[in-house]
Amino acid sequence: MQQIEEINILDFCCGTGGEIVGMIIGLQFLLPNLKRINVDAVDANPDAIRVLYHLGEDLKGVDDIKIEFHIHPMCLFIETGQDFEDFIQMLNREYHYILSFKALNEFVQNRSFSVGNIYSDVVDYLLPLLLPDGALILSDVTTKLDDVYLFYPELMNKGINEALRRNRSYKSIIPHSCYYMEDKCEGCYMQDIFTVTHSRKQMDRTKVAYRIICHADFANTIMDGIRSNNCRAVNRLADKFEPYR
Repeated sequence: MQQIEEINILDFCCGTGGEIVGMIIGLQFLLPNLKRINVDAVDANPDAIRVLYHLGEDLKGVDDIKIEFHIHPMCLFIETGQDFEDFIQMLNREYHYILSFKALNEFVQNRSFSVGNIYSDVVDYLLPLLLPDGALILSDVTTKLDDVYLFYPELMNKGINEALRRNRSYKSIIPHSCYYMEDKCEGCYMQDIFTVTHSRKQMDRTKVAYRIICHADFANTIMDGIRSNNCRAVNRLADKFEPYR
């Protein structure tokens, strides 16, 4: 990866693009030979897509961004499996990074994809778009579903584990414990906490759960020599923050 000159990113449910800006800035410092980033960004909110478009234009004049980048915003409303299949057919490349941050819970709230687990469905659709050394990064909030005693990370991990059991070509690398336990775990509740500063609040505490998934061969190389963290799949009283440490 250190020698790579061009990177493709897909952001599913991109909002106004905060994570895209963060990745552009981070990647240019981590990859010294990087010359170009291509971003396909999709969201159902036309106002968010409009903001993202103008943000992309404004960033081209920012001194801190030295590399060439191209953001392609798409406003699409995806509610069914057929909508998702049509969206996948619109994409004409594979990706180094596929992102979806704090968005899939909205599909659950709106009861989109009424049959099955939305996290499992999204993983099934998006994983085939990964390049051999690519990564799918899914995160969501750690709040409780409205009508059941279940947290979104439990539903997310359960769905991802189901998808990875159906397709052994992929494995998790973060949390490290999921690499070892995803064959057995039914979806335990884990979270990480960090602080962000934005226009509305200074040092805002954010609680999220996330999974990073790669092709199995790539994951095996990354995880070589990394120990398994204790998690609630092993011990229901385990510290829910530990698997991210």
